[in-house]
Amino acid sequence: MRGLLDRRSVRDLLPGLRSPAAASTAVTVALVGLAGWLTVLLPAGRTLLPGPGGAGLVAAVVLLAAALLAADLTPVDVSVRQRPCSVSLVALPLVPGLLYLPPEWVIAARIASTLAVLVVRRPTLVTAVRTGATSLLGVTLVASLLHWAVLPGDLLTGWTALGTYVALVVVEVLMTAVALLLPRTVVTVGAVGTGRPRGADTLLTAVVTVTGAVAVSTSIGLLGVVLFEDGPLGRGLLALVVGGVAVSWRAHLVLRRRYDDQRRVQAVVDVSTQHEGGDVLAAELLGGLRELVRGETARLVWRSRDGETQLHTSTHDPARMLDAPVMPPAGTAGLVPARTPDPQLQDWLRRTGAREALVVDLERFGGNGLVVVTDHLEGGGSQFTEEDVRLADALAAHLVVRLRNTDLVDRLRWEATHDTLTGLPNRRVLLSTIELFLGSVGDRAARAVQSETAVLVMVVDRLGEVIDALGHDVGDQVLCEVARRLVSLALPGATVVRLSGEHFAVAVPVVGSGGVAGLAAQLRSATADPVALADAVISVGARVGIATTADGDVQDAAELLRRADAALAAARSDGREVLVYAHSMDSGRSERLALLGDLHRALAEEALQVHYQPKLDLAAGRVTGVEALVRWDHPVLGPIDPNVFVPLAESAGLVDRLTDIVLTAALGRARAWQDEGLDLVMAVNLSVRSLDDAGLSDRVAGALRRAGVLPERLVLEITETSLMSEVSRTLPVLHRLADMGVGLSLDDFGTGYSSLAYLQRLPVSELKVDQAFVTALEDPTAPGSVALVEGILGLASALGLSVVAEGVESARAMSVLRQLGCRHVQGFLVSRPVTAAALPGVVRAIDADPAWSGSVPAPRERPVAAAMLP
Repeated sequence: MRGLLDRRSVRDLLPGLRSPAAASTAVTVALVGLAGWLTVLLPAGRTLLPGPGGAGLVAAVVLLAAALLAADLTPVDVSVRQRPCSVSLVALPLVPGLLYLPPEWVIAARIASTLAVLVVRRPTLVTAVRTGATSLLGVTLVASLLHWAVLPGDLLTGWTALGTYVALVVVEVLMTAVALLLPRTVVTVGAVGTGRPRGADTLLTAVVTVTGAVAVSTSIGLLGVVLFEDGPLGRGLLALVVGGVAVSWRAHLVLRRRYDDQRRVQAVVDVSTQHEGGDVLAAELLGGLRELVRGETARLVWRSRDGETQLHTSTHDPARMLDAPVMPPAGTAGLVPARTPDPQLQDWLRRTGAREALVVDLERFGGNGLVVVTDHLEGGGSQFTEEDVRLADALAAHLVVRLRNTDLVDRLRWEATHDTLTGLPNRRVLLSTIELFLGSVGDRAARAVQSETAVLVMVVDRLGEVIDALGHDVGDQVLCEVARRLVSLALPGATVVRLSGEHFAVAVPVVGSGGVAGLAAQLRSATADPVALADAVISVGARVGIATTADGDVQDAAELLRRADAALAAARSDGREVLVYAHSMDSGRSERLALLGDLHRALAEEALQVHYQPKLDLAAGRVTGVEALVRWDHPVLGPIDPNVFVPLAESAGLVDRLTDIVLTAALGRARAWQDEGLDLVMAVNLSVRSLDDAGLSDRVAGALRRAGVLPERLVLEITETSLMSEVSRTLPVLHRLADMGVGLSLDDFGTGYSSLAYLQRLPVSELKVDQAFVTALEDPTAPGSVALVEGILGLASALGLSVVAEGVESARAMSVLRQLGCRHVQGFLVSRPVTAAALPGVVRAIDADPAWSGSVPAPRERPVAAAMLP
C-alpha cells in the first residue's frame, strides 16, 4: 500500500486528474453520489405544513413541475453594477412545494422539470448529465437543510419562513461558487436557478445577484402561502394575483422575445460588418439567420450580376455535409408546414428530406436568389412561426443589401485594375507587377546581373483607319481579338495589360533564350494574321518598343515603362517595326522638362503675349479680321517658337489654360478696338485637345459674355489633320459652338486626309489654304499648284464656304490668288504679326494703301491654270 502511495505514483496520477474531462467526470459522480445519499436520509412522506394527499398530491406535483419548468425557461434580465445579468425565479414555485409536499415528491418534480428543460434545449450528453446531477444535488440540499432546521407544524411561522429563505440562499450561493471556481468542469442548474447568473463574472456579483433573486422569489412564494392559509378570501386574492402575474408575465415574455430577436438580429448585422468578402459575408449572415430562427439547416442560392450561381450552406451539426438544395416550386415563400395541403410542396419536402421549411424569396428585396431554412431544432410540436418569417425577412433584406454592395465593391475594385473592354489588367497592375519583378532596392543590382526583366509596349497599326472606315464597334472587336491572341501566347511569367487605346504592354520577369527580339516577334505574330469579323476581314500590324534592365540603371517601374514608350515612339518616328531603348532616345528630355516647368510658371504669371496678324479682304481692299497668335519671350532662352511650346502644353495637359489665356486676351482686345471704331473679326487657334472638353462651348460663351463681344465676331481655327483623326468624337462639340454663332475655320486645309463626306458633316464656315500650296504658286513652272488652289476655291464655293489663303509672301502669289478669285489673304506680304498696340496703325496703313484696292473675280467654273501662266 505504501508503494502505491509513494511520491512518484501520486505525481504520475495528478496530471490525469487535472485534465478537464477527468475532473468533470469525477465532480459529476461526486454530485450524484452526494445527492443520492442525502435523498436516502430525508424523512419520506413528511411535510412542514399540512398538504394534499391522494390525487391532490399527484396534481400538486405535476403543477409544481410545470411551474419549475416555466421558471427555468423564462429567466429574468436584471442589471447589477450596470452589467446585465439573467436569473431564474425557480424559488417562487419551489417555496410552496417545499412546505406542502414531501421532499421526495419535490425532488421528483425538480428532476422532471430539469429533464424537460434538457429536451427543449438539447445540450450535449455530457452537459445533460452534469446538469441533471447538479440540479438533483441542489434541490436535495435545500430539502435536507429545511427539514433539519424546521419542524412540522400546522401554521406558517416566522421560523419556518426564515429557515426556508436561509436554506435557499445557502444552497444557491454554494452552487454559484462551484460554478465560478470550476467553470470548465460543471454547468449547474441549482435549486433556485442557473447557479452562475449569465453576465456575472465575479463571485461577489454572482452572490449579490443570487441573494437578491432568492429574496424576491422567497418573499413572493411565502406571500402566496400566507394568502393560501388565510382561508377562502386569501385564496381568492391569491388566484387574482396569480392570474394577473401570469398575464403580465406573458406580456413580458412577448416583449422580451421581440427585444431578444432585435438584439440577435443586430448582433448578426454587427458581426457581418466585419467581413468584406462576399463568400465570408454570406456564410456569416446565413449562419446567423439559421441560429436566429432555430433551424437545423440553411441554404442560400445567390445569383450575382454576372450570372454566376453561388451556393452557401449552414448546419447545426458541423459534421454534416449538405448537398445542393432541391429548389422549391416557383413562387414559394414563407412557411411550408409539415402537413402542407399543396402536393407540390409535399413532394418538394420529401425530396429535400425535411419535415418543414421556411423560404425567403430574395427577389422581394431586390436580390436574385432564395434562402431555405429547414426543420425547427426544438422538434416535436415546435414549428417555424410567422415571427420567424418576419425575422428571416429582416435579416434577408440586410443580406441582399450587403451582398449587392459587396458585388458592387468587387466590381469597382476590378474595374480599378482592369480594362473593361478587353478584361486585361491596366497600367496600375503593370507597374505593380514590374515593381515585383524588380524586387527590393537592395537586390536590384544583383537581379540585373542574374536575369533580365523586360517591358514591351506594342501599338496596333492602322486601327485609326479601321475606326474611320468601319466605326468604333469594329475597332473594339479588333482590340478584343488582339488581346485574346496576346494572352494565348502564354509567355512564361508574363503579364499582359492594355495601357490605353491601341496600346498594349507585356512585362516579362526573365527574358528567355530567344531574347527580346524573340519576344517582340511573338507579339507581332499576334497581329500578323487578319482578324476575321462578322462583316469584314481586318488586317492590322504592330510596332513594339522594348526596355530592359540590362543596363542596371533602372530605378523603378515607371522609369522602365517610360523607356519602353520612348522606344515605341522612336520606332514609329523612324518607320521601324521593333526598337530597343537606347539612351540617345532621351536626348533633349531634360531640356524639355525644364522648359515645361518654365511654361507652368509663364501660364501662372500670364507672361505670354498675344500678337495679331491682319487678314485682308481683296474685294473690299481693307482689313476685316485678325488672327491671334500666342508668343513666348523666355527670360533666358529668348523667343520660343510656338511649334515647340504649344505641343509641350498639349502633352502636359496645359492646353486648356493656354487657350483660356489667349481667348480672354483676344476678345478683350477685340472689344477695345471696337470701342475705338475698329471693328474686326477675331480668329483664335484651337487645339484639338480642347475639343475633348465637353464644357468648351460653355467656356467660350463665358469669355464672349465677359468681353461683351458677339459670337459672330469670333472664329475658332482647328487644323484639318488633327480634327479629322478625331472627327467622330469632336463633332458634337463643334456643333454646339456653331449653334452659338461662333465661326469655325478649317486650318491647313489640303494637308490632311479629310473626305468630302466628312467636310459635308463639319459645321465649318471657312477654309484656310495651307501655306505650302500658296508658296508653290510662286513657281511659274508648277501649274499643278494653281490647279489645286483653284480646286479648293471651287469646292468652297460649292459648299458656301469662304476661303483664306495663308502664308502669302510674294506679289506673284498674291496676283495668282486674286485672279483665281480668292477673296481673303493673310501673310507677311500684307503684314507680319504685330503687338496689340501697333495693330490699329498697321490696319489704317493697309486700308489707305491703294495697292490693295481692286475687285476680285469670282472663282472660275473651269480650270484656268495653264492660261494664267506666263
